[in-house]
Amino acid sequence: MKKQPAQILFVYNVDLTPFALLSDFVHRIVSPETYPCRLCDLTYDRFTMKSEWKQFLASLPIDCAFALRDQFHRKYPAYADLPLPAVFRHGSGTLTTLLSADQINSATTIETLRHLVSAALHD
Repeated sequence: MKKQPAQILFVYNVDLTPFALLSDFVHRIVSPETYPCRLCDLTYDRFTMKSEWKQFLASLPIDCAFALRDQFHRKYPAYADLPLPAVFRHGSGTLTTLLSADQINSATTIETLRHLVSAALHD
């Protein structure tokens, strides 16, 4: 079996259903201070990924992948109790946590998040 190359997996704390996506969109507008996905909040405008974040991801020396909570839980049921959002290194069929929900939730700016990701990759 061919080995898959390592990548970073960003997991957002939202589900991929029309109702959930609509609810999240409204929640971010009406009550942003209680929105449960800091990763979404920092890296996305209302509809699209922020260009500053896209450029940062493109500059990383490793491929990036993205998953929403329900997709992630279906693929990795052993991680169902892990608080999200989170960032993992994914390679050879295993996941290693790079950034926990607490670390991501502590980021106040996209710059802080970029530093957290960069530092985690260099550890």
